[in-house]
Amino acid sequence: MLRRTLLYALPLACLFIGTTLVYDPASIFRLGYETRVVNIVLNGKNADKINNFDDRRFQQLHIEKTADTPKIVGLGSSRLNQLESQHVCSTDFFNYYVVDGVLEDYMALTELMIDNGGLPEHIVLGVDPWLMNDNHGKTKWARLSVPYYQFAQRLAQSNATDIELNELITADHLKATLTSQEDKLQFFSIAYFREAWRYAVQNRLIPAPNPAATDDHQTNHYVKRKDGSLGYPDWLTNLDPTELAIKVDYELYQVRTFTGFSQLDHFTELDPQLTKIFEQYIAYLQTEGVALTFYISPYHPTAYEFFETTDHAPMAEWDAYIRDFAAQNNIPVYGTLDPLAAGLTTQDFVDHNHTFGYITKLVGNGCLTSQ
Repeated sequence: MLRRTLLYALPLACLFIGTTLVYDPASIFRLGYETRVVNIVLNGKNADKINNFDDRRFQQLHIEKTADTPKIVGLGSSRLNQLESQHVCSTDFFNYYVVDGVLEDYMALTELMIDNGGLPEHIVLGVDPWLMNDNHGKTKWARLSVPYYQFAQRLAQSNATDIELNELITADHLKATLTSQEDKLQFFSIAYFREAWRYAVQNRLIPAPNPAATDDHQTNHYVKRKDGSLGYPDWLTNLDPTELAIKVDYELYQVRTFTGFSQLDHFTELDPQLTKIFEQYIAYLQTEGVALTFYISPYHPTAYEFFETTDHAPMAEWDAYIRDFAAQNNIPVYGTLDPLAAGLTTQDFVDHNHTFGYITKLVGNGCLTSQ
């Protein structure tokens, strides 16, 4: 009986382990992947054929390997990923966006810049509604927990702010940090195996390619550009309208069905504590002489209507708050959550919350950093 059990179990175990290691959709086990991408970018090339990887690790390595912080940087979620050097009219620029970016990410990356090349002269900050949502449920920031905690201490000790350390480091922060140390345990995760298997099937069992240096701005793969922005694959930007509609509908189905899929889950009010932390962070940057620009990215029309008419987000209240706060602190604001106000159609998006080409239309011949 034992021999028969092993006879069946061993092939399944080999399939589980092999699929997870070979296809590894988040590059957890491919050591040095982010370093290779960073080296390509620092050598003045774009990195072609990139796939899911730890972008926080990438940004940390880039900051640590860059002698002087660029004069202008982008900080935000992946909704800022299309911000390029041409949009700020400067080649001394890098986009430090991260997927599922939250306030803790921006503070951690700010600390890394301070500790290495110093603060930039100007930050284009992508502001998203979930920055004030206490239920956003995103904990990827904890991969940068050390610099976050360092910046929390810096912020609490600054004469420019009025915030206590225990407001910045809470039990939820410590819990998220402990959870982030468990990444390698995904080796034993059915969910991660399922994602690896899905990737394998989609790519016809071809393993993920290694990143390759290119001068091309856009290819048929994802491209990490030398200024930190992301080039979408040709196939993604040329989706048939029906295919795109199906994709957006499916994403919104997941938002409705699965708690934690959307950063706007149970977002019924602007959280007072997160709002305070946001304001204190901005106050610190301005006291240090950093100029700021706020950028708001629109949602796909179907998604915007959905979020406006459900309990997911007080869109109008958040928009009014950001614009009022920015006006009081002399911070220019570009963009809007409303796709119709932005003059966009469904074909200006690649999914329910990422635009394509919008920033170029928004600035025209100008710059996001114009005061």
